[in-house]
Amino acid sequence: MIDEQYSRTIAIPGCHNMRDIGGYPAQGGTTRWRTLVRSASPHWMPADSWAAFHELGFHTLIDLRMPGEVAQENYRERLGPDVTYCLMPLFDENHERVGWWASSLSVLYCNMLEFCGDQFAGVLRAIAATPGQVLVHCAVGKDRTGMVVALALRAVGVANETVAGDYALSNALLSSLNAAFVEEVRARGDDTTETERIMESRYEVMIEVLEHLDMHYGGISAYLARIGLTDADVAQLRQKLIA
Repeated sequence: MIDEQYSRTIAIPGCHNMRDIGGYPAQGGTTRWRTLVRSASPHWMPADSWAAFHELGFHTLIDLRMPGEVAQENYRERLGPDVTYCLMPLFDENHERVGWWASSLSVLYCNMLEFCGDQFAGVLRAIAATPGQVLVHCAVGKDRTGMVVALALRAVGVANETVAGDYALSNALLSSLNAAFVEEVRARGDDTTETERIMESRYEVMIEVLEHLDMHYGGISAYLARIGLTDADVAQLRQKLIA
């Protein structure tokens, strides 16, 4: 049952796809509100949105983007001294194995499971060990962020269906940004089919990926052990995220 004092989505002009992962049924409780928040990159925000952003009280921002992305679209100077910035790229510019232009999003995400295990483990440990409220983001908060949040939720016992439902919320929350991207492609005279495909956040895609995780790796516990998370790491993550 969701505590009505909190809102799932957090509306700040220019901060796209921002939402709290609190209130989801998990093993032994529910996920904590105002503990782990996901979003698109804050660099999209205009100057007059930053006051509202800081009022949310983030302790740490985990940026999953590649160094080249960060160099082009940086926001660190707006964070101030009270917010810790952690650049933790899920993959670097040489990411052919991941297959960013894979045949489908489910293939892309399954490739991430296979080839980004060390990075996933590092981010999950950072979430668990960081005091206070954490924001995790990539460029639009859907793919890299979606997979980190999916693993975090599954690690603490949130059901596949709930995880997929959270992932699918990006469809509506990114609609205006996606429309702008598609229009840019169309204005160049290019076909928009591929762009529209990779912008989807369908429930069925995440279900397929999580079922692949269960069948190919033997479930979430086995996968977390495979990428190097110990029982103590998982216990710390549970302590952080479960109320």
